[in-house]
Amino acid sequence: MSRKTFGYGGIAVVLFIIVGALTGVIYQQSKESTLNVTEANVEGVSTSGEGASTIEDTNKQSNDDSAIEIEMDRVREVISESHKTLNVAVGWQGYRDFSWENKNKELQFLVDNTKPLLEDIADQHIEQDILNVIACIEKAINDQDVEGIILAHRIMHDLDYYINGNESDGILYHVTHYGTDQNVEELYSYIH
Repeated sequence: MSRKTFGYGGIAVVLFIIVGALTGVIYQQSKESTLNVTEANVEGVSTSGEGASTIEDTNKQSNDDSAIEIEMDRVREVISESHKTLNVAVGWQGYRDFSWENKNKELQFLVDNTKPLLEDIADQHIEQDILNVIACIEKAINDQDVEGIILAHRIMHDLDYYINGNESDGILYHVTHYGTDQNVEELYSYIH
């Protein structure tokens, strides 16, 4: 019985044939995928007619949605941190020992950190509430009146509840536009 061997050359030829076949299959699948996309067989994407959108439009919308989510994450974070800062300053009877000397820089930092949110907020109710927080703190600093800091705390407290779900103490002051609350006029009588 004689035995034939392919040797290295034979193995190389067999591998070359297999690789070639796989490359052809991959190329064909890639070509079919490209045709499907260019023919807009993707649900919700039209490439012809009035009001047509493109894949670029769909990607842009996806990026816009991601940007809004990132902005809301930033809004949630600032609301939470501001609430904590104001809670330490005036919450839990802290207003009794409130010291302008100790809190002035911290409050100014809070205002400076909160103002940029106004560029990111799409919801007009949240925007108005943030404007009210800033107005209360600025008036309080100018007048050296802790009442404005208490009101700013109440707004952030309610926003932290409504937006972040912070139910830690179960108290609501009902002073936000976002919550469509009944005590909002209390703020305006202070601010003006």
